[in-house]
Amino acid sequence: MRRDELEIKDTEEVIAILDKCQSLVLGMIDTTEGTPTPYTVPLNFCTIHNNDEVLKIYFHGAKDGRKMDILEKNNTVCFTAVLHEKISDEDHPEDACQWTTHYESIFGTGEAKILYGPKQPKRPNESERPYGLLAIAEQDKIRREAMDALMKKSGYTGKPQYNTEIIDTMPIIEITVKEITGKRR
Repeated sequence: MRRDELEIKDTEEVIAILDKCQSLVLGMIDTTEGTPTPYTVPLNFCTIHNNDEVLKIYFHGAKDGRKMDILEKNNTVCFTAVLHEKISDEDHPEDACQWTTHYESIFGTGEAKILYGPKQPKRPNESERPYGLLAIAEQDKIRREAMDALMKKSGYTGKPQYNTEIIDTMPIIEITVKEITGKRR
């Protein structure tokens, strides 16, 4: 980071800011047509983390589409999330060069893994799914925990109920965060 004095160095504080953000922008490299092309998409998301574990970010998506096609070919991703607090004129409203934005922002990289629903039809470029009842049950448990966390973050109270025809065919994407940093002004 060029401006070291703006960096948020405390990882717990960075995660707390990320958890306050309502959406993030996921960045990927689309190689499906041969020529690598940047592709970004805004998402609502949730995090699941314990102090002794790696931070994981979850979101759900449609069964088909460009995002899924890209992630099946290249699972390296980046993301950013911003809390926009205010634009300030710094006591010089007549001088446009003195205006600035005060914010907190998060940047990170990670590896995405598609957690397919147990009844989702196999996709053409799909990597291996878990094999065996225990592996399938464990993945489904993670998927439901992620959906519960997403519902809670969205303001839902209580224990969410899911239509099994939908949730069993809906992919959940898990990002294992490799690097994360924050910036504040």
